[in-house]
Amino acid sequence: MKKIRSLFIGILSILLLGGCAQRELIFSQDALCSSPIASVYPQGVYKKGKHGTMSEEDFKLILESIIRGTGCIQLVSSPQNGAYILNATYETTLQHDQERSAFKSRTSNILSTKVVLNLNNQEIIRRDYGEAKISIEENKILGVGESEQITKEDEEKVLKGSILAALKSFISALQAPKETETQILESQTNESKGVQE
Repeated sequence: MKKIRSLFIGILSILLLGGCAQRELIFSQDALCSSPIASVYPQGVYKKGKHGTMSEEDFKLILESIIRGTGCIQLVSSPQNGAYILNATYETTLQHDQERSAFKSRTSNILSTKVVLNLNNQEIIRRDYGEAKISIEENKILGVGESEQITKEDEEKVLKGSILAALKSFISALQAPKETETQILESQTNESKGVQE
């Protein structure tokens, strides 16, 4: 009887320890440039949809902070010749799935964000997109386990990830023509050296 009881307690302990929540998403940012390669005037920020708790003003502050953190973009306080005018749109969606059985339940919350950066100056019109998501999975066995909800901090991290992805797209496009010009010059230099030899 003691063996059966010990076995039952052991199995129950394993089941209870199996009830847990998983949360993944770490936001980190490193400078992408050693000096600015563009100037940007942040004109407007617009929220789409009804989900999410981030206000337009808070989003704008985060957006400007990440822009500065890239090291690639200089923010200007008024429209200037050659500077890009930026209008940003952001959207948050929440997907909730639940599965239940006699002993176990699994709840999955997925928070997704999408950021669109509309940038234009006298010569170029660009639209850059960034998306990110966080998935929080909660497993409970016999009703026991950690309860997890998506927090405001989670929403902020996901939005930061979306902003950074959109900015990287914009920065890559700015850097690409310069790299191409450099490659062309190097190619021409190598060809002229070959002719001289």
